[in-house]
Amino acid sequence: MDNVSFFPWIYKALLLILMVLLYALVPQTTKSLAKKRKDIVTGLYLGLIGILIMMPMPNSPSYIYDAISIFLAISGLYFGLSATLIAMFIVIIFCLSNGREESWLGVLLILSSGCIGIVWGKINNSGLNNISIRELFLFGLIVHIPALALILWLSSTVSMPEFLLQTALPLLVISPIVVALMGGSLSKLLRNQLALGKQLEDGVLFQSQFNLIDVGVTVTLPNNFLLRGNQKLTAILGYSETELKKLTWMEITHPDDLERELIEFNKVLSSEIDCYEIGKRFIHKNGSSIDLHTTVSCYRNEGQVEFFITTLLDATKRIQHKENVSLLATVFNNALEAITITDAYGTIIDVNDTFMQMTGYSREEAIGQNSRSFQSGRNSKNFYEEMWHALLKKGFWGGEVVNLRKSGEFYTEMKKISAVRNEDGKTTHYVALCSDVTQMREHETQLKRSAQYDTLTGLPNRSLLADRLNMAIINCKQHGGVLAVVFLDLDDFKVVNDTYGHDVGDSLLISFSRRMKNVLRAGDTLSHFGGDEFVAILTDLTKFEDCLPVLERLLHKTVTSIKVDGHLIELSASIGVTIYPQDNVDAEQLIRHADQAMYSAKQSGKKHFQLFDTKIDKAINARQQNLADIQSAIDNNEFVLYYQPKVNMLSGEVHGVEALIRRQHPMRGLLPPSEFLPIIENHPISLDVGEWVIDTALQQISTWQEEGLNIAVSVNISAYQLQQNGFVHRLEALLSDHSAISPSNLELEVLETSALDDVENVSDIMESCIRLGVSFAIDDFGTGYSSLTYLRRLPTRIIKIDQSFVRDILQDPDDLSIVEGVIGLAKSFKLGVIAEGVETVEHGAKLVRIGCEMAQGYGIARPMPAEQVLDWSKNWKPDSSWNLK
Repeated sequence: MDNVSFFPWIYKALLLILMVLLYALVPQTTKSLAKKRKDIVTGLYLGLIGILIMMPMPNSPSYIYDAISIFLAISGLYFGLSATLIAMFIVIIFCLSNGREESWLGVLLILSSGCIGIVWGKINNSGLNNISIRELFLFGLIVHIPALALILWLSSTVSMPEFLLQTALPLLVISPIVVALMGGSLSKLLRNQLALGKQLEDGVLFQSQFNLIDVGVTVTLPNNFLLRGNQKLTAILGYSETELKKLTWMEITHPDDLERELIEFNKVLSSEIDCYEIGKRFIHKNGSSIDLHTTVSCYRNEGQVEFFITTLLDATKRIQHKENVSLLATVFNNALEAITITDAYGTIIDVNDTFMQMTGYSREEAIGQNSRSFQSGRNSKNFYEEMWHALLKKGFWGGEVVNLRKSGEFYTEMKKISAVRNEDGKTTHYVALCSDVTQMREHETQLKRSAQYDTLTGLPNRSLLADRLNMAIINCKQHGGVLAVVFLDLDDFKVVNDTYGHDVGDSLLISFSRRMKNVLRAGDTLSHFGGDEFVAILTDLTKFEDCLPVLERLLHKTVTSIKVDGHLIELSASIGVTIYPQDNVDAEQLIRHADQAMYSAKQSGKKHFQLFDTKIDKAINARQQNLADIQSAIDNNEFVLYYQPKVNMLSGEVHGVEALIRRQHPMRGLLPPSEFLPIIENHPISLDVGEWVIDTALQQISTWQEEGLNIAVSVNISAYQLQQNGFVHRLEALLSDHSAISPSNLELEVLETSALDDVENVSDIMESCIRLGVSFAIDDFGTGYSSLTYLRRLPTRIIKIDQSFVRDILQDPDDLSIVEGVIGLAKSFKLGVIAEGVETVEHGAKLVRIGCEMAQGYGIARPMPAEQVLDWSKNWKPDSSWNLK
């Protein structure tokens, strides 16, 4: 023991400590290098330390190979493959250059130690920052077993007791302990680096937010060197970030303020305080001083200060900054939208008060949960895949999601999610803004249902019937087969209403609809067409005969007695049927033909069904004669325009007139439009008539203006004319021919059903016309399909309530409800509304009370020739009963 020298152990310990220091310094000294260059530089550092370890030592080569095995094992484990291979190559070259007999054994030791370290680092599952002391000791033991075998081979002349005492004991006990201690130190360094990196990464969002509110931010090490600064900091001080990193905090502080800040700074280092605020002057790069307010906060790890975060704010903006921070917090917590902030993996970091109210979860319950926790299962997996695809690709997603409240209740939210990315473009957080639209969607569903289903029977109404019939026609065209349209009308239903009252009549219709629905097949449609009329669509038929059993069952169920509200009522119905494609017309005409067949059945004795006769040669011949007669009327200038005023019943103002066409027949006198317009419907002759009406109306507007009457004229226009190619250009030409008048004096009235076939096309045409200066109104609203889609998508400013509803508002509560609903609907869509068919003063008074001021009808004025309009407008006054005061 007297010959034992401690110098080799101290020497080896110092070299291994140097290796630990190298591990701590490598990230700083090589951070500006690419990875390959960084590995080369690190490998050269390690090789140099290895050479120092391998330099000849006294007494025993075990001193050399013990240290080199620890060194290379640790290198392979912590410095990685490339750097370790470079170090191994350098050490092997040095070992062989000595020319000693045991050099080749040293090479084997070097290879085994380094390779074991590399392999262990690759297969480590827990991560080097989390590796345990126990695992490190085991690792050191495994590394030194081959080292022990090699040294035993090298020292074969040494006695076994001496070998076990001087070599085996250090290698199998002391060396693994050294490995464990060194590895533990390196793992701690790694943990600290990762923690600091995580803090700095998290600070990117903080730094970005402060840049937006005009604040400089810097991260400073305890030695006062600047580690990192944001763009605002460089703008304030005039230095680049690279220049700032070469300076200490004290070097850019004004000398007169330095002592005052050092007092506060030392308090932080001594753990008296964790942060401080101070107003002081900084030295700008140009030498001038800047008066700034600073807030300094420290980050501690196990009680030791690791870095400082400092914010710099123009002293004059400090108050504004505090107000901004307070405002941001107030907006976050009091926003009407629910706000959720998550990390990049969807884990919730914070929520606001609205989120808690919307979901029922407290902030404590929500934070830490993944946003998937609130999914309801009603959105498909594909839905969420598309959402995440959009977030990852575009950084934004918006749409509706059905989620689950804490109570288990489903709710619909309109959600917008934005990705928050750091300066490297990496997503660090997600911010979601959500609005609860559950009630809105339920209301829309109710509106949609009311627009498509009959409120009395719950059956599809005319609008939905038309949609389904059109789809059935398309299906027949694509796949073959036939369909049947069945029109049912209760016999003598008016007698039931007159005898028992409308309540009993309504109950009868409900019972009848249920009875009919039970007869039809699952794929068939039964619609309440109106009053006591029902229409059924029978689909999936291969031939006409397939519908006969259904028709017979329908007829059998209609001829029966039904007990309603204690009354036994005898019931029967007349049925008309038409078959498509034998009756190869559109959906609307199919219903008309079935109606005609039903009328034939009623006239021929009721209680049976009648098939529509498709042999209509006589009707075609009659149509041709009528068309020729109308063409003659055009050629002989027999058409004239009458004008019916449209007024405000409260103010008495005449808002305009509607142009109504009449025919001055040489033999039959003045004919109403019902005598000729149905004949030319969807025929090219109707285009000539329609253009004549617009041209004549424009000429009349010009004449009235010359007489001192500036009044708008509305003209009815068919869908057939509106959708003709070149309609917009023809309208523009007509307006140019009458350039003395404003196009705003012309209003085009389009029937509610005109846009049914092609809403997009009609909307585009209307927009083009509006750009010319004319306006649009929807005519006869309520008689057709009454789709909310039209009100939302068609650029109209006025809807006209059809006179069929207005006429009976004084005695029919249903019609009154419909009119009130249309008025409310118009107001919701910010549209004007005008009632047609105001036949009496009482009608006008009723309309005024329910909120409709605009009207036209016989109770105001009958249609009149153009020459009478001027005198009428001067003398007309509203009835006194219309005044609500």
